[in-house]
Amino acid sequence: MDLRITTQSAQIGINTTQGRYDMSQNQWPMRLRTTEPVLHLQSEDAILYIDQRRCFSEAGLKSSMELSQKYAMKGKQAALRAIARIADEGREMAAIQHKGSAIARIAKRKSRTFSEQRFNVGVVPKSRPEITVIQGEVKSSLQTGLVDVSVHNSKPRIHYQRGDVAIYIKQKNYINIDYVGKGINVLGG
Repeated sequence: MDLRITTQSAQIGINTTQGRYDMSQNQWPMRLRTTEPVLHLQSEDAILYIDQRRCFSEAGLKSSMELSQKYAMKGKQAALRAIARIADEGREMAAIQHKGSAIARIAKRKSRTFSEQRFNVGVVPKSRPEITVIQGEVKSSLQTGLVDVSVHNSKPRIHYQRGDVAIYIKQKNYINIDYVGKGINVLGG
């Protein structure tokens, strides 16, 4: 059999368009405003009391009240000693029969003067001054600062253009069968 078969394949055409994507954003979407904090301080000074009365007293620099008390005490002691001495002399004279002439002994005792002096070395003053401290206060008040943040519409602007794909048949397929022989045996034999 002489057949001639010609074929043509189908062809598909594809056209594409690229998509586009653009995005823009506001460059300053946020504003910041601040208020400085303020600190107020008020301070009281500390007070220092130094009491040196005892030190001055030991150094011989007494107040008039201390001097009057001291000399009142000395006078009282001198009076008590004088009373004791006079009482002893009275008892001695009352007992004249036992010891002889009491008046002569008393006169002799009173005539003797003792000038014995004693010295002592010491450090003045012997005690410390009394120190009292009253602490000062520090009062403070704080006015807080403020940070104000305002955010504006900061949505990005987006533009998107879709791409496209177009598919079409560029060439159709086909089969062509032709008989190119001399004769056809229709009987099959």
